[in-house]
Amino acid sequence: MAITFHKSVSDLGGAIGLEIQSGVVDALLPKILLSEQTAGATILRKFYIANDGQSDVAISALSMASFSSFATILFESTGDAQVVTDLLGTEVDESSITVTIPASGHKSFWLQVDIPTGSTTTNNYNAVDVKQIF
Repeated sequence: MAITFHKSVSDLGGAIGLEIQSGVVDALLPKILLSEQTAGATILRKFYIANDGQSDVAISALSMASFSSFATILFESTGDAQVVTDLLGTEVDESSITVTIPASGHKSFWLQVDIPTGSTTTNNYNAVDVKQIF
């Protein structure tokens, strides 16, 4: 059994894309620009958890609670075809998510990071350690 994490094919969402490697900066989230900290921004990224094993894998506490210096929410995607324009803007944090990743299958999720106007936070949080996600 091997669980792997993947980003979507586009920053706007869509189908499963390249595997996310632990500790790689910009693997999932972009660098926060000073202009985004000044004006405020919302960054959305879709990601996948894939299971290449022969058995389903249960994840009982999928969370990004300690992932970001900024307000971050995590919610399950409606499927592979979902893109940013399909979101309503009223999504809420579903952490801690209990989910089963099917054998030889995958599930998709959205990560939303809200950068407040006038933010001065300088932490380097965009290098994902996939081992700490659940």
